[in-house]
Amino acid sequence: MDTRARYPSGWFWIGFSADLVAGEPPKPLRYFEQDLIVYRGQSGRLVVLDAHCPHLGAHLGHGGSVRGDDVQCPFHGWRWGPDGANVLIPYDDRVIPKRKLRSWRVIEHHGIVLVWYDPTGAEPWFEPDPIPELDSPDFHPLGDYCVSTWRSRRVSPVNPIENVCDPAHLKYVHGAGSVPTVAEFGGDGHRFRSVLEYQFGEGRASTWLTPNGPVLGQLDANASGPGVMVTRYRGIHDTVQVFGVTPVEGELSDVWSAIVPRRAEGEAPGELGPVTGRLVKHFNGQFEADFPIWENMLLVDHPPFARIEAKPFHAVRRWLDQFYVDLVPVS
Repeated sequence: MDTRARYPSGWFWIGFSADLVAGEPPKPLRYFEQDLIVYRGQSGRLVVLDAHCPHLGAHLGHGGSVRGDDVQCPFHGWRWGPDGANVLIPYDDRVIPKRKLRSWRVIEHHGIVLVWYDPTGAEPWFEPDPIPELDSPDFHPLGDYCVSTWRSRRVSPVNPIENVCDPAHLKYVHGAGSVPTVAEFGGDGHRFRSVLEYQFGEGRASTWLTPNGPVLGQLDANASGPGVMVTRYRGIHDTVQVFGVTPVEGELSDVWSAIVPRRAEGEAPGELGPVTGRLVKHFNGQFEADFPIWENMLLVDHPPFARIEAKPFHAVRRWLDQFYVDLVPVS
């Protein structure tokens, strides 16, 4: 019997800081087969709670309101604090301390909202690594121009992480001139890093990206657990992609991506010029090219790896195993 949890533990992307305004009604979410709400209290505090009022089950994300840092049920006006505790029953002088909503660990990470998930309820054991480019004036800020989201029927957190250890697919899926070299790979605690080296514009005298001929570049991918991946493209115009896959239920997931280029000379923040605009479009297209593969593939437990890919694939699979909790104690 397979006792491994369906979804891995880790920090997972559920939204953007800019979309959560203090005092606005709670937003309904569904992740990890559970109904949730997210809101920003009037103090600025960000809160994620289970969605259904413990009183009579109303969904707090459909008609609920924010009062201070609490959320008020639309059905009978009961209020619940950021920790999930009952703080007010408007037609009684007592509260019911034994009934609580689950309060989820949530952080804002460079403008990205991340929630902690663990199938056993364990507390976070790591923090996601900094992404200094997202706070740097040298790079464009997060904004609609660079953000994409997809609801996908069969993409899991495993797919994009294994991708960065798969040099051959860059040739056959993404059009690289040859199979890249895996220059570095390995896991250390909650971190996994893979560096692929290849020629941008290989075999062509000039392209819009490499007008002076081919350039040796790097795809430097860094995962902070299974839910947050940062890929830095070096050798051309510096560009950072932050992405993650958040399970919804079953095989359904939300895929999040932000492609943030370095500002070219004369560009105002968030106003892309011809090169940076084309870069965002290009890398979005490259990311989307993986979806037909991911959504129709099967996970092969013991693949017959070629020599060039065997060590990186084995390393990333061993690293991923630590995030999949065994739900049945080993006797």
